Amino acid sequence: MVWAIVVVAVLVMAVGAWVGTGKLGEMPDVVNDRPKGRIPDGEVDAAFLEGLAVPLAPTGYDPAQVDKYLDDVIAGEAAPAAEVRFDTVRRGYDMQVVDAILERVPGAHEARRAVAQDAEPAAVEDVADTVADTETR
Repeated sequence: MVWAIVVVAVLVMAVGAWVGTGKLGEMPDVVNDRPKGRIPDGEVDAAFLEGLAVPLAPTGYDPAQVDKYLDDVIAGEAAPAAEVRFDTVRRGYDMQVVDAILERVPGAHEARRAVAQDAEPAAVEDVADTVADTETR
């Protein structure tokens, strides 16, 4: 009886190894069934917001915060897109769609470049200070 169990176990492992080599075909491509939303062309302004449709996701950005930020962008009072952070909540706006919208906010690319340029010299100075401190000890 033990031999029968061992033979069955070996056969199951052999079939698993054979299936793992892809002999039965490959897995199909992943289907993305998330809603796409609708992002109009052009600058972020009142007409842009009228045509905008941001889908909800199981976990996403807080809709109230995103809506307030977009209203502030239109009013000209918003912080640079590179500096804005939204809370994540259940049934929030789809993060990928909101990030695509933030790419369109005027000055988003310039603010990112400025942040990156400001960060690089500081990092180099910190390393130089650290090296100088260790050499003086």
